[in-house]
Amino acid sequence: MKLLVRFAVRSFVMLVLLVVAIALRPAPTATAMDGQYRGLRLPCLLNEACAVTRGGQAHAGQDRHAVDFDLRYRDFPAIRGGRVVFAGWKNNDLGYQLWVDHEDNYCSIYAHLAGQDQIYVTAGAYVAQGQIVAQSGNSGNSTGPHLHIVVTQKSGGECTDAQANEIAMYFDEQSDRELVGGDAPVSQNTLTFFADVHGSYWSRKWSERLYHDRITTGCAQNPLRFCPEQAVTRAQMAIFLLRVKHGSDYQPPAATGLFDDVRQGAWAREWIEQLYREGITTGCAQNPLRYCPEQVVTRGQMSIFLLRVKHGSDFQP
Repeated sequence: MKLLVRFAVRSFVMLVLLVVAIALRPAPTATAMDGQYRGLRLPCLLNEACAVTRGGQAHAGQDRHAVDFDLRYRDFPAIRGGRVVFAGWKNNDLGYQLWVDHEDNYCSIYAHLAGQDQIYVTAGAYVAQGQIVAQSGNSGNSTGPHLHIVVTQKSGGECTDAQANEIAMYFDEQSDRELVGGDAPVSQNTLTFFADVHGSYWSRKWSERLYHDRITTGCAQNPLRFCPEQAVTRAQMAIFLLRVKHGSDYQPPAATGLFDDVRQGAWAREWIEQLYREGITTGCAQNPLRYCPEQVVTRGQMSIFLLRVKHGSDFQP
């Protein structure tokens, strides 16, 4: 419980930005020449050995360039940035897939993913090289959990999974040749999703999942930051709790002026009043009714809020 509350308190501050969307759009570059696509980074975290179970020529056919990595139900980063054009179930062969358009006439395809809920980005989103995008798995026609990756040249201006369009992948960590089974180069994938949450930070996966679930938009943009050590105000907490309870697209009804200290124009006014209407909070003081929106949430208050959201406003432990 101590760890849960600690995470919750450190996470809520990102809710200040309610409408701003991610804009990690990379500049398109020409990275393919002589049948080789360069500038890729391994789908492993910094300083991890990224074991390869099967290289391109080991796949059926003589002109294959797909690579299988020994990643078993592991969250992995994008090997190249770009725009997501597909995220979901594709077919019985490769199962759940993620397609990223590099915007330079080539696309990367990640296959045999764990499931829809384990794909953390959606079609239309822009991802950065090194950003955690999904979890490897065993879906489709697979002999065991692993991550299958291939880069293909577009056909008619669209991404394709046609084997004839596959191109040799050259990773920065092993830049002299294609990867083959038995290789285990060490990842230099230094970019993490939030600029202020490094790869080994204790709540990194939770912080990134909170963003992918659209519960938060971060505490700052350009670069995208999480502010994991900042305190959380009661106003920020109201938004977080209602999004968790009702979904990321939820918008509360118009405010009517319930609280004496949350006047017209206050940035989280609608969220605060709805939290009160649903019985999750009773305010910070009565006569007149006040909410104390800029007051920091204590661990004691947080235990009540979390249990009321989970079990209902009438819950008594």
